[in-house]
Formats: sequence, C-alpha cells, structure tokens
Amino acid sequence: MVANFYWQDFVKTRLYRPVRIHYNKDDAGIHYDDNDFLVRPAPIGSVRPHNIRAVYLGWTGSGHFGHINVNHAFLPGPRNR
Repeated sequence: MVANFYWQDFVKTRLYRPVRIHYNKDDAGIHYDDNDFLVRPAPIGSVRPHNIRAVYLGWTGSGHFGHINVNHAFLPGPRNR
C-alpha cells in the first residue's frame, strides 16, 4: 500500500512538499513452482515461513526562494513491526 500526501505552496509560493508512506504486508506462506520445487520461503538457511511488516516514510521537497533553488529528501530506513 502506498499513500502520497503533498502540500503545494507550502510556507511560500512555489514550494512543493510531498510525504510518502509505503506499507509492506507480506504474510507467511509456502509455495511450490510447477516443477514441485520450493520457492517460498527461499530454500536457503532456515526454511520456515515468516511474516514481514515494514513501513517506509519519506519526506521530500523542491522549489525556490527567489533565485535560490531548494531540494531535499529525508528517507529513513524501514521500520519493522
């Protein structure tokens, strides 16, 4: 699931500040391909089903103050739940 929120003309005209939230929900399961080979979970290491829940949050912006261009990005790593 992905959600994008943005605010045009933030604080001053011609500034653009989007915030993005990405949510990854991957439930455990076992899957075999057409040749009956195990493909999920990966047959490497400890072969056991596991759930993944991860949230990514990012804040970026672009625009300018007069003749000065401003671009930034704050994208921390995932937050596992």
